Amino acid sequence: MILLRFLLLIAVIAVCRSVAGQWTNTANLQNSFINSILAEDDTVYAATGGNGFFYSLDNGLKWNQSNSGLGQNLSTTSLARSGVIFCFNNIRACVQSSSSGTNWSNTGSGISQTSVVELLSDSGVVYAGCSLAGVFRTTNNGLNWSRFALGEGDVLYSLHKNESGFFIGLAGGGFRSTNNGVNWSPFGNGLLNCNMHSIESKPGLLFTGSDLGFFYSTNTGSSWQQSNSGLPHPWINDLIVVNGVLVAALRNSGIFYSLNNGLQWLSFNGGVTDTNITCLTFSDEFIYAGSMEEIFSEHL
Repeated sequence: MILLRFLLLIAVIAVCRSVAGQWTNTANLQNSFINSILAEDDTVYAATGGNGFFYSLDNGLKWNQSNSGLGQNLSTTSLARSGVIFCFNNIRACVQSSSSGTNWSNTGSGISQTSVVELLSDSGVVYAGCSLAGVFRTTNNGLNWSRFALGEGDVLYSLHKNESGFFIGLAGGGFRSTNNGVNWSPFGNGLLNCNMHSIESKPGLLFTGSDLGFFYSTNTGSSWQQSNSGLPHPWINDLIVVNGVLVAALRNSGIFYSLNNGLQWLSFNGGVTDTNITCLTFSDEFIYAGSMEEIFSEHL
């Protein structure tokens, strides 16, 4: 028992050291608002508001802009990777590239609205969450899309899929399906009418970051509990789980982490020069945070 406690203590110390280090400013992409970032091995992708698509092949040390084929509107909103790269903007329903963001082409037949705020890739299927038109999916790299969930008018913020089901975060609550979209049921008990900006999970636990802070559920979303202890400002833009640790991107307050599933939050802002954090992602070696103007990285 003593040995087990010692090993657990060592594990916690290691996690703390890997999470609470010093951030490095890796990019100021022409003062762009970073809407979405995606990491895959040494490659990092960024969708920006106004300057289009950027990518880095060396963990963010050097960035390349690549907008050929994106058209006039360079306000890109969301990213996903499933064999090819998917990148949406507000005019073209979907554009894709088989390389590092070059030679973009227009696809997306079947999507009724071009304002895609969230993309989710899972086992060769890509789901597109439209801000006011529900969720669409493609099984052929974006050549055709079909409606997966909801209809016109729902204000959508986030998508999440795990072994328990598919979850959609909306303004004021959300919907879930336990049979791959055949049936949907609403949830919101305890969410206090919040906007569900991000949904994440661990085995047996479901989390959401919202404009009212952090909420967790132990029953796949049937009921929720709020937990903002340690957060100076409750507005959470994004939420990820890195090696079992929760990491939250806060509006105007930087980055915070929790080692106990959100019951207590700790500051994670060493080296962060722009605390309006909009999005998070991670690879095997780095965590990346996008802000109103910059991208930061932290080595795991």
